[in-house]
Amino acid sequence: MKEPKYMVVSDRNERLTGGREIGRGKFIVERANAGAFLAQSEHLNIEPWRGFSRLYDIRPGDTVLFVRPGGYGDLLFCTPVFRKLKAMGCRIQVACWPEFATVLEANPDIDGLVPYPVPVEIWEAAGRHVWLERIFEDGVESTAETFTTHATDLIARACGIELEDKSMRYDVTPGERKWVAREYPKGARARVGIQLHASAKNRSYPWGHLQVLAALLAKDGHEVMLMGSPGSIKDCEGPFVNLTAANLTFRMTCAIIETCDAMVTPDSSLCHVAGALGIPTVALYGPFLSQTRTQYSPSVKAINGKAPCAPCMHHDNTGIAWPAGCPGWETGGCAALDNIPPALVAAQVSHMIETGKPDLIKR
Repeated sequence: MKEPKYMVVSDRNERLTGGREIGRGKFIVERANAGAFLAQSEHLNIEPWRGFSRLYDIRPGDTVLFVRPGGYGDLLFCTPVFRKLKAMGCRIQVACWPEFATVLEANPDIDGLVPYPVPVEIWEAAGRHVWLERIFEDGVESTAETFTTHATDLIARACGIELEDKSMRYDVTPGERKWVAREYPKGARARVGIQLHASAKNRSYPWGHLQVLAALLAKDGHEVMLMGSPGSIKDCEGPFVNLTAANLTFRMTCAIIETCDAMVTPDSSLCHVAGALGIPTVALYGPFLSQTRTQYSPSVKAINGKAPCAPCMHHDNTGIAWPAGCPGWETGGCAALDNIPPALVAAQVSHMIETGKPDLIKR
C-alpha cells in the first residue's frame, strides 16, 4: 500500500461536485481525491507531502488518526480495530467523508470525528496515522489479496496489530430506541426489513425479484419494512411499510433495524449494521465472495448467486458500472444475483424466524 503524498492547498472555500466542500487552508488527501479535487476547481493547488508515520510500537496514550474516506460499511469494518486500540489506552480519531460519519457517532471507542480532507494541523497533532487508501480495492500487498481476505483483517494488518475480537460495532442510542417505539411500534407479527438497493448497481438485487420477495414475506404473515434512500420508491403496492417515503436519516433506519426479527440485504451498508447488531440476516451476494464481508458476523448468512461470470470482483468506484463482456451492459443487472430465486430468500427468512437460528436451509 503506497504512502500518502499529496497536500491540497485552497485559498478560499470551495464547493466541489456532489455537494462536498473544502475550506481555506491546507489538507492531506488521497491520490485519487487529489486529482478529482484539482479537476473540479482552478483555485486549488497541490504539493508533495511526506509527513507520514507507520502505526507500529503503539503506546498507551498515543493519538491515532484513521483516514478512511469510504462509505458506511467501510467505516464499520474498522470498528474492531478501534476497540482493540482503545483497550490499549489509545486516543482514536477518524477522518472520513462528513456524510458517512454518522455511522460512528455513538461509538464509545472513538474520541473524535474529523471531516475529510484532513486539515494539516490535525494530521500533525496525531502521533500515529492509519492511511487506508484503497485498502479493500488493492489489498495490503497484492491486488489478489483483497479478493480472499476479510476487510477487517486487511485493516488490522495495515495497523500492524492482531485482533482477538473481529466483530463490528454499531450503537443505537436510548433516544433512538424511544423514537422507534413511538413511531414504529412492533405488533404481534415478525418484522422483516428489506434493503432495496446497494450503492452500486452490480450489487443490487433485481427490482422485480424484490417485489416478489416482499409479497411472499407478507403472505407468510410478516410485517415487511422497505428500506432505502429517501424517495427511492414512489408507488408501493402491497401491505408494506415504505420507509423510503418517510425521509428518515441513516441512523433512524438503523434504529428500526434493531427492532427487526430478520433482514434481507444486498452487499451493502445495512447488511453490516444488521451484523453488528446481531440481527438474523440473509445477505445476497453476486460480484464478490461473501466471506470477505460477512465472515465475522455470525448472524449474517449469505446466499451467493451463481453465474459463469461470478464472482467478477468488479468495483464500480472505477466509474465503470460493469466489467468488459458483462451481461449487465445489456440487462442492467448482475446475472448471479438474478439467479437467486425470491422464493428461496423468503423461505430462508421464515426459517430464521421460526427456528431462531441464523443458519441456511439446504438449497
